[in-house]
Amino acid sequence: MNSKLALVLIALTILSMGFISLFDLPIVISIFLFSLCYFPSWSGCKSLFEPLPFFGLFLYFYVISFSCLELMTGMYNVGYEQHFILIMSGFFTYLGLLIAEFILGPSRIKQADFQYFQSNDFKKLSGTLSLVFAPFFLIALIDVLGSGNVNKYELNTAGVFNALTYYFLAFLFIYITSSQKCIRVKMVSFILLFLFFYLVSGERDFFIRAFLLILFFLYITNQVSNKVTIISFVSGFILAPLSQSLKGVLGYNSEQSVQLIGFDNLIVSLFSGEFMSQGRNFYWMLEFKDRMLDVYGNMLVNDILRFFKLYEHSSASLFGEKIVGRTGGSGVGFSLLGEMYFTFWYFGLLFLGLSIGVLLKWTAKVASDSSLNIYLYITVLFSCSYALRADFANLLAGVIKVGLLPVVILILCRSSIRFIQKS
Repeated sequence: MNSKLALVLIALTILSMGFISLFDLPIVISIFLFSLCYFPSWSGCKSLFEPLPFFGLFLYFYVISFSCLELMTGMYNVGYEQHFILIMSGFFTYLGLLIAEFILGPSRIKQADFQYFQSNDFKKLSGTLSLVFAPFFLIALIDVLGSGNVNKYELNTAGVFNALTYYFLAFLFIYITSSQKCIRVKMVSFILLFLFFYLVSGERDFFIRAFLLILFFLYITNQVSNKVTIISFVSGFILAPLSQSLKGVLGYNSEQSVQLIGFDNLIVSLFSGEFMSQGRNFYWMLEFKDRMLDVYGNMLVNDILRFFKLYEHSSASLFGEKIVGRTGGSGVGFSLLGEMYFTFWYFGLLFLGLSIGVLLKWTAKVASDSSLNIYLYITVLFSCSYALRADFANLLAGVIKVGLLPVVILILCRSSIRFIQKS
């Protein structure tokens, strides 16, 4: 997106925020104004993989879905003030994204030749590391199949999933895209492997990351057109309710999934489940404001300490146990937008959007340089988007532990080998 368009959208966003603040506009008009500010930003982007449309699309649905569902069903009896704060949280976060776009300028994702990524060094090293981390993937899969649990919540609280499985995904992807032979067969096998893991365990995260990594690699090497990526994104959002139903269908949830697949209304289903969770949790945070202030001293500081293993409880688990009243906590997610709002009011949301915008612009500029950078960019892009329904510790873990650390490990290993060879 060019700077002039970004400036126009910034002005339009501020103007819309002013209208909503000064007048008691119906929520449907507020959603329309948010849409009017967001969707024109696509016109200056050549691909949905660029930071603004990709992250913005997740932000858009996570912000409006709960209000849309409430308008259609009325199941939560939400007041205007809560709706107002939910929609305004999207405006301020999106405003931060636009400011980053205006300051840093466009970040075109460059196309590269297919052979550019065929690296023998990375192939051997990432292949070896894939074998090293493969047992963690297999152990997680075997634990799910033999656990006897009946839903994903029980699996998560039992500590089955191991973060090292992400490293197996990272090194396997880099190995595949650095190969010279049978690369398409390997890519299909890569996706099917994590599709099977999702159907067994209910962990969509691994499958979505695997699919996005392969799709982005094919896009920047001119193997698929921009139209195909658009169709893939639209299909993914439409099929989101179905993916919710198929969680663990081969592992623990087959009877329940058969009942959930037959949803009656596609539109209601689109705005429920995954996308409504952020807004619902934000609404609960506003509804139980006094309880929130008693339970959380400083959510942001606690999440930073949690990231470094210096604090015992995550914001999400405390929310599930102390606010919602779920035994054992967890299971309902959290709201990163709600966390920033409770910590720094709307300034926190503006800063969140600006920080994520700068981070995504930086990683996008180097995304086409190597298979490592492809993994880093897509992982950071997806982690920032998915963390909207989680907490700040989850955002840090996705960006640093899952995104950056595997790349650093591979670079350090290669540098060490080269140093030893020279010595």
